[in-house]
Amino acid sequence: MKKRKHISLSKKIIASILAVGLVFLVPGKSSAVTIDGLAYFVGSTTEYHYIANVTSAFDVRGKINGSNTYNFQTTYKNGGYTVDFEVDGVNRSVQRVSNGTTVTNKGVQLTLISETTNNGLDVHLHIYNPESNGEHTYRVAMTADVQLGSNDYAAIYKKDHSGLVVTQDDATNSEDYGAKVFIDFTPSVNTSWLGDYKNRAANKYTDGTVSAYTVADKVDTAAAWSWNGNVSGGETANLTTSYKLTETNTTKVYFYDQDGELVDEKEALVGGALALPNLSEPEEGYLHVWCEDASDDSTCYGGGASIIVEEDDLSLYENYIVDPTYVKTSTISFYDQNNSLVDKKEAPVGEEITLPTLSEPEEGYLHLWCADTVDLTTCYEGDSSIVVGDDNLSLHEAFFKDPSYVRTNKISFYNQAGEIVEERDVPVGEETILPNLTAPEEGYLHLWCEDSTDINTCHAGGATIVVEADLSLHESYIEDPNYVRTNKISFYDQANVLLEEREVPVGEETTLPALSEPEEGYLHLWCKDSTDINTCYAGDSVITVEEDLDLHEAYITDPSYVPPVDPVDDPDNPDDPIDPVPSDDPTDEPVDNPTDNPSDAPSEDNSSNIADNSSTGDNAVIYEVQSVTYSNNTVRVNTVTNVDPTPTDNNDTEEVATTSGQSNNTSSTNNSDSLEKTDPLGVTSRDNSSNGIWDILKIILPCLALSLFSFFFFIILFKRKKDDDEEEEESAQKS
Repeated sequence: MKKRKHISLSKKIIASILAVGLVFLVPGKSSAVTIDGLAYFVGSTTEYHYIANVTSAFDVRGKINGSNTYNFQTTYKNGGYTVDFEVDGVNRSVQRVSNGTTVTNKGVQLTLISETTNNGLDVHLHIYNPESNGEHTYRVAMTADVQLGSNDYAAIYKKDHSGLVVTQDDATNSEDYGAKVFIDFTPSVNTSWLGDYKNRAANKYTDGTVSAYTVADKVDTAAAWSWNGNVSGGETANLTTSYKLTETNTTKVYFYDQDGELVDEKEALVGGALALPNLSEPEEGYLHVWCEDASDDSTCYGGGASIIVEEDDLSLYENYIVDPTYVKTSTISFYDQNNSLVDKKEAPVGEEITLPTLSEPEEGYLHLWCADTVDLTTCYEGDSSIVVGDDNLSLHEAFFKDPSYVRTNKISFYNQAGEIVEERDVPVGEETILPNLTAPEEGYLHLWCEDSTDINTCHAGGATIVVEADLSLHESYIEDPNYVRTNKISFYDQANVLLEEREVPVGEETTLPALSEPEEGYLHLWCKDSTDINTCYAGDSVITVEEDLDLHEAYITDPSYVPPVDPVDDPDNPDDPIDPVPSDDPTDEPVDNPTDNPSDAPSEDNSSNIADNSSTGDNAVIYEVQSVTYSNNTVRVNTVTNVDPTPTDNNDTEEVATTSGQSNNTSSTNNSDSLEKTDPLGVTSRDNSSNGIWDILKIILPCLALSLFSFFFFIILFKRKKDDDEEEEESAQKS
């Protein structure tokens, strides 16, 4: 077996071969055009001839006769090849596509990749449908206004659905005589069409019946071809158009795996370059290669390398050989907290490397590179150095609590003026006792509050709390939601001795203590002011409490009381409720006195009651009740006293006051030296045995009582005024 030239594996040079075309000799011509190679160009900006403003996708051009410039046309004015990409009936024209560019239609991707081969140029169309996109139907069409060199009437032939041939063989007078391009389709197309250039766009998906045009036909030739099919999610359809310089003088190259099984075969141009199939990455320290001899690694080539094919029937065998240049290394990979690779370092085993820098962590934490993010012993600090071990190492960014760190929280205490009065640093999770606070006013709480408007954020002075975060506590006075405001009711007897005190919620009712029955004509009451019956309450009555209240036991004359009247006065009976009382009231009715005035007779309503004096002596005093009248709550008894048969001026009038309990007494001329006497009913009578002391006491005692009452009343007013002033002053200090 002849030794073959090969490219040095250590340099890993991938050869791009621009294949040398055949030279065709024609009688009458000294030489023909030699196409040295074909190249891929981005399409023109505008198509020509009836397809205005449509840009083509790419163009294929050649270089001839040893030139270094690709200026040999394969399309009219280098207009190029149009590509239409249809998905589910929706068409997209692919325009001016660079090598490797991808376009998308309804989520399906079309990528154009050109590749120089040992016999020309391949243009691959890879149709990829993403896995999540579902199955789709596609069609891909390519068209061109064909021209070779300067001849726009080049001959063209169909090879069924596998390819086309564009040639100048029958144009002996053409300056481009001998030029020929072979166009092959892999896989075979579904439609192909030949015809006039004007009609190519309309027939891009037509399977035409014309199989050839010669130069002699004088047709401005054009071609169109298309593929169609389905592509499921995650699948790729690979379509290739190969532009070749020749279809003869080729050979086969066979590729075998390690088990001796044929895995691939390629057609190669003898003397041309062949790109070998790629191979998987070998194990560390080894090379994965194609070798001419399975048992000899002296003539081996790396996957993807290019070789020059010099004879027929070449066989290459997959093999693993030791890499003589290998130095064992380990790879250190660095990942962030999201498990994204952020850095990778490869270093020889046993050498030191410096780890990447890490940011400063929060207080109480460590920011580290860790082999195991739950094991602090596998971690390293940023910028630290480690020795590279035999195995690859993955280090992950991690935050750990510093085991030596004791985290504290700061508690700040502020007074009502917003001034800080104390600060404490307390370990997190531990307890602390809050400063004591003074007792608040009734109905309020004196507290330490995070938010003085929310009692749920407050703590009592001296309370114990657990500290979980920095805390600001403000001294606050808050109304006690459990406080029930009460009024005090105090009950005093007539001697102003406190009998009972009660605390009654504001607005609620209470029943007053019972009181004994008073004497006839009086009321026994509880009074705020014993001189004003409108401020008094009966015993056992129910009242609503709206303020503090002092109630004093009091006896008050019943204003509605009317005492009973006995129309006959017995002068010998001192207990008789009615004694004659002379009246000095000029409005009093006249006394019926038939002795002085015969016409003055008793009225029918008040008939005379004559006392029986048959049993009395000559000096007996006889009271004749002439009349009893009622006027202005006063009982007036009119009497006539007879001593002897001769009438005298002895008319007496007696008034009995029934409202105030005090008597208005007027003495007659016969009783001017008598004294007044008041019984419990308030009826005034004359008592000749009494002296003037009683009259003096009746005047002094009420005045003394009124003075004492006024004295205590002003004492109470003064104390309340003082309490109100102190309360206003304390409220002002709090606010």
